[in-house]
Amino acid sequence: MTERFSWKPTFGELKHILTPIDMDARLLHMDLRPANYLCRNSRLMGLIDWSNSLIAAPILELARVAEYGGLSPAFATGYKLTPAMNAALDQRIGVACRLYTVVMLCVLFLAQRQLLDNAEQHISRLKELLGRLRTFDPDSAR
Repeated sequence: MTERFSWKPTFGELKHILTPIDMDARLLHMDLRPANYLCRNSRLMGLIDWSNSLIAAPILELARVAEYGGLSPAFATGYKLTPAMNAALDQRIGVACRLYTVVMLCVLFLAQRQLLDNAEQHISRLKELLGRLRTFDPDSAR
């Protein structure tokens, strides 16, 4: 688990990729999952646990939900997910935002030694996303 990655983006590259995060900024919950939904009669009435909230573009939250496996049709309808928003998840900024979530999950599971299998799974995902991010920029083939 201490292996080095053959390529990783520099701070400057990530800053450039993520510049659109500040455009169209909104309040994001950043932990949208059923445990944080307050529902009545199968209708969402509110959200709890705002400890991860921040202000950024919705793509950051959508990438997190996607990495958690929560982009269901019901979620897409409630979030008013547009085809353009969905497509952005597979573009450079979406992959970088997914990377943000996967790095957080790697740190979380590595810190909890009893969850090393989960860490291994997310480290594999991290490698996959780094590979995808690299393909968007031919100058990154260092």
